Amino acid sequence: QPLIIAEMETKIPTLSVGEAVMQMELSGDGILVFRNEKHGGVNVVHRRDDGNVGPVPIGFDFPFYGNSFPTFRVSSNGFISFTSTSSDLSNAPFPGTGAPENLLAVWWDDMVVDPSDGGEVWVYSDGSRCIVQFSVRRIGQFSPPYYEYQAILYPNGEIVYQYNVLGSTINSCTVGIQNGTKDDGVSVENNTASYL
Repeated sequence: QPLIIAEMETKIPTLSVGEAVMQMELSGDGILVFRNEKHGGVNVVHRRDDGNVGPVPIGFDFPFYGNSFPTFRVSSNGFISFTSTSSDLSNAPFPGTGAPENLLAVWWDDMVVDPSDGGEVWVYSDGSRCIVQFSVRRIGQFSPPYYEYQAILYPNGEIVYQYNVLGSTINSCTVGIQNGTKDDGVSVENNTASYL
């Protein structure tokens, strides 16, 4: 366990999604954690190119490669890590040292979260599951279709990836998982478009 030097309590505001985006815009901050007034779940909105935000509470301890994680970090480049602060935009196959550790690559590539074109990363957790939804576009892409996909985590360690919309470029991404020592993992997709 890391040594805690200082602790600070912060009140998480209850807001609608629109209010959260507006508050984030007015504050000039790149991230806002809020409780969604519609369902009471903790949500996160952020705007970043090549950003990594966290730690974000999962809502339960998530088992992954023999470890248990209560939080994760999320990258605007389409991946989640339980430990890495990387925002690496260059996808790589798994297992391997070219990728962050403890990684869930939902659609890892050079992506942008831009609220002006509907881009957001949402997190919803109700204790029985944690959903991370990406609504993003590729760097340099300025017209739809964009990309919309999710990772769903369950307390038993189950991971589900779901894809609603894939943009025009589908042969440049890595999809898969990788452990903390980067010596075990699986690439379901790596720059081929053969599976998705």
